[in-house]
Amino acid sequence: MPALPDPTPASRALRAGPDQRYRQYAPCRQLAPYVLCYWSMRADADSRDATRVRVVPDGCLDAVFDPHGILAPVGMQPSAPGVFLTGIMQRSAVIGFAAPGAVFGIRFRPAGTGAFLDIHVQETTGLRLNICDVMPDLSARLEDTLLAAPHGMQAVIRHMEQALLHRLAGVKSSPPLAHAAVAAFAQSHGSLGVGSVAMRLGVSPRHLERCFARHVGLSPKQFCRIMRLHHALHMLRSAPDTPRWCHLAAETGFADQAHLIREMRTLFGATPTELQNEHNDVAFIQYDMPDLR
Repeated sequence: MPALPDPTPASRALRAGPDQRYRQYAPCRQLAPYVLCYWSMRADADSRDATRVRVVPDGCLDAVFDPHGILAPVGMQPSAPGVFLTGIMQRSAVIGFAAPGAVFGIRFRPAGTGAFLDIHVQETTGLRLNICDVMPDLSARLEDTLLAAPHGMQAVIRHMEQALLHRLAGVKSSPPLAHAAVAAFAQSHGSLGVGSVAMRLGVSPRHLERCFARHVGLSPKQFCRIMRLHHALHMLRSAPDTPRWCHLAAETGFADQAHLIREMRTLFGATPTELQNEHNDVAFIQYDMPDLR
């Protein structure tokens, strides 16, 4: 069995989001190839109505722990209590809280989830799945350990990592080709083509596309689309003044301003101006661009 986590979770806090109620935590060294981060989000009794997060596609899968069923996607019924897996998102969603409380999550790296799933990653795309259907042995351990865990994120992360490390025992490592391709596309903010990355990695474009789809759950083209939009969103939110849209579009790989606006509305659910204006009202879970390198 792999060694238990090295540093304590408290020493691995990455950052708070734009809203202090959202926090991210780094995984231990053994799980870093598979897990991007752990996260927690809470709603207080006096502020739950104002706690809304826009969740945007980022190419990752999340295991979400909502033991009291307090998550309330806007325009939909609150979640049923439990643990579920959100497959790779194809559209943005705004999530609120139906009651005070906290939820926790594991955000898996692209190409990192396959070690824990009993189905192919692409079968999860756009779906919300009961975790016991796709990670049965892991599901039982997670639910048992989380119920036994004392309150506090340190204890929650420690128990989550013990369950994940137990699952990894005897499992093959993640495919290096898929990881290398994810890193190459992410580092270029989605600007590199399949042919360029395939040549760099010494494989044919077709082989790279098959491997990427199997282990990441998206085609390279779909993944690069997400990376370009995250880059545009990052530049938009970093700009001290209203950006010149034509320059922003050109710098982030879009044909023109109309192309940027159309893509952002389709994938992120709002135009760049609308996203910029809701900054004070909605806390982004993916506030910073995910570091997938």
